[in-house]
Amino acid sequence: MTILDILVGNPDIGNTGLLTLFRQYIALKGIPEDSVNFYQAVMDLIEKRARGELKTGARFLRDFVLTHPDYQQDSVVANKVCNDLIQTACELGQRKTWDELLLGEMPEFISEHMNEDSHCEV
Repeated sequence: MTILDILVGNPDIGNTGLLTLFRQYIALKGIPEDSVNFYQAVMDLIEKRARGELKTGARFLRDFVLTHPDYQQDSVVANKVCNDLIQTACELGQRKTWDELLLGEMPEFISEHMNEDSHCEV
């Protein structure tokens, strides 16, 4: 059984999937639409990562370092690379920027609240 089978389900092995069960649960509970949109976005992110359609955090970090212009392919991560990585992580965390390969397409409810005024200091 794969993580995708556990999360999404697999009728061939008689498994419904956790995300499917959660979607059914929130549909039955009459949860407010804004909360449903949030939960749906999180479930979509989890499912796309399980399918391999989006990068995991670890893959994002590796790719960032490997493609950084100051990385010399010598297994030594220079301070400039580290600082740029921390700056990027901070900007992602504060929603100053968005990476579709890591996070998928930006949901509308998030785009309405992108934080342009926050400041990241490294």
